[in-house]
Amino acid sequence: MIGRARELPPARRRRVTSLGALVHHAVAPRLAPLLYGIAARVESYSAALSLLHAKANRGTRLAAGAVALALFALAASTPLSMGQQCVLMGSMWLLTLLVRQLPGYGPGIIMIVSPLSPRRAISGGASRRRWI
Repeated sequence: MIGRARELPPARRRRVTSLGALVHHAVAPRLAPLLYGIAARVESYSAALSLLHAKANRGTRLAAGAVALALFALAASTPLSMGQQCVLMGSMWLLTLLVRQLPGYGPGIIMIVSPLSPRRAISGGASRRRWI
């Protein structure tokens, strides 16, 4: 062993860094505080609305529910152009990203139900019929 050179293992090649990792490294420090600020603001508004809802009387709660139901029916039955469908899909995607950060069981239920309304709007449904 004294006169013999010890063989070293071959050098390992490093994996090539992905473009996504590079972009994340450049964007995350600037974008993360903004997103956390938006999430904190959404949580504070949610807490305020929850408190108002708890303090409201039954008539006010029923009226708010009726307005929400009417807006849902209007959104589900309105025909959309391709651009409007893309805006709706993008906004639903962003809303889902925000909702999944919330604690509890509610976000899971919201994320299960949320794809039901845009699917009708994106697929066209009955909105593509011609009225004679």
